[in-house]
Amino acid sequence: MKNSFDLTMPNGEGYFGEYGGSFVPPELEQIMHNINAAYEECSKDPEFKAELARLYKHFVGRPSPIFHAENLSKKYGADIYLKRE
Repeated sequence: MKNSFDLTMPNGEGYFGEYGGSFVPPELEQIMHNINAAYEECSKDPEFKAELARLYKHFVGRPSPIFHAENLSKKYGADIYLKRE
């Protein structure tokens, strides 16, 4: 199964190729700079990257994973799988 999310990040100005960018009101520029700096630091951590990939896969990503419902399977004597959408 092909991984359905792409971790390609925008450049420093917020562009993905020729598209993107953002407008930030002057009052929020410093706050957004601080958030961006904190993310840049976190994104170098392998544990952070692994957790982010896990969250994308199980909570955000498409297609959604198929989940083996072990307790239901035991209770009803069948292998029951759920696809959470």
